[in-house]
Amino acid sequence: MSIGVSIRDATIADVRSIDWASSRVQSDAWLRECRRGQREASFMVAVCNGLVVGKVSVDWVRKPGVAWIWMASVCPAWQGHGIGTAMIAAAEVRAIRNRVVFAELAVDDDNPRAAALYERLGYRFVGSHFERRPAVDDHGNEYVAEKNGRVMRKALDTAGTDSPEFPVALMISI
Repeated sequence: MSIGVSIRDATIADVRSIDWASSRVQSDAWLRECRRGQREASFMVAVCNGLVVGKVSVDWVRKPGVAWIWMASVCPAWQGHGIGTAMIAAAEVRAIRNRVVFAELAVDDDNPRAAALYERLGYRFVGSHFERRPAVDDHGNEYVAEKNGRVMRKALDTAGTDSPEFPVALMISI
């Protein structure tokens, strides 16, 4: 069976509706970033039948000339159907339209599935990454999680500026 998924710019309501992606603390941080506006970052979601099933952000100011892709995730029940691939492609299209020649992202060492996806999409390891981020334990207590990972980079084909506008629609098999 096939079902339609669209990728579009996120709204504040979209961000508030995501309860599967990470801790509430991280979702609140994403919400704050969304409120800062599209000049500093772009926020996109994948939506199926009104339900947000994926999200991704692109930071334009973290590293000049580089699109920093972050907070990419797909609802666990929807993983393995090409949504993550489509969301990274949408982030790359946005970067190309902004005349950025490189995209970078960080992948945690404990997430080999994501690292394999990024490698299939043409990203290569270029360095290490250490991050402290807010988290919540199983009992609802907030703490600062420390994560080790690697930075991956991809050269973007800026000749592809005729890429589709948003929203992007795709059909997935479930």
